[in-house]
Amino acid sequence: MNPTLVLDTLKDHISFRLETLFQQFYGEQYVLPEGLNIEDVGEHIYGEINDLATLQQILVDLLSQGVQSPHFVNALEFVVNFAT
Repeated sequence: MNPTLVLDTLKDHISFRLETLFQQFYGEQYVLPEGLNIEDVGEHIYGEINDLATLQQILVDLLSQGVQSPHFVNALEFVVNFAT
């Protein structure tokens, strides 16, 4: 399998999980501020990381810790600061 595809897929899963957590935190109808999409938030979390193990750990943390994950807290701060 193409390593870039694996990394991109993990990044997509991180973004999807963040979206799910925002909906759990704020409610199902939550919409990100205008000009921001979930891929931007995900990219803020994983940045330039292209290490499979690190990306996997981020996803595992989001899955196991949910809204208590430091990665979600970081994403939440990013969105709040974007909106202000």
